[in-house]
Amino acid sequence: MPSPPTWEQRLLDSADVVVVLFPVYWWAMPALAKGWIDRVFTRGWAYDDGPDGGPSAIDQLHFVGVAAVDGGTYDRRGYREAMTTQLQHGIAGYSRIEESSVRLLFGAETDDPQVHEHLIAEGYKIGADMAQRAQLVFDRAGES
Repeated sequence: MPSPPTWEQRLLDSADVVVVLFPVYWWAMPALAKGWIDRVFTRGWAYDDGPDGGPSAIDQLHFVGVAAVDGGTYDRRGYREAMTTQLQHGIAGYSRIEESSVRLLFGAETDDPQVHEHLIAEGYKIGADMAQRAQLVFDRAGES
């Protein structure tokens, strides 16, 4: 018999879209954020790894990482692909979450205010795009 949902699971159940925003530490999500996922995304709630397992309790899960260095470093060393594999395929895919993405905001470790303004604008755009997609899904669900 599954455990009753935690308050975090109940909160996530009430969300249309879940976004995990985190600073990138050594080309990955910080241990505290990953530990939260490990404790909250449990079998029977976020996933069922049996052959007849149903969909996840979460419809959309998006990861947004704030990275210190530029995107070229991630591409040259394969970090972007590694993070996408771990987060989008390893966590969201394993949990049978229907829609997921990984977005990275690069170059945050700078004193240049123009770069900071660009990162803020990009973060806003990411949030607006996710909200729009969630609204489209919500609108389609109301049509049936």
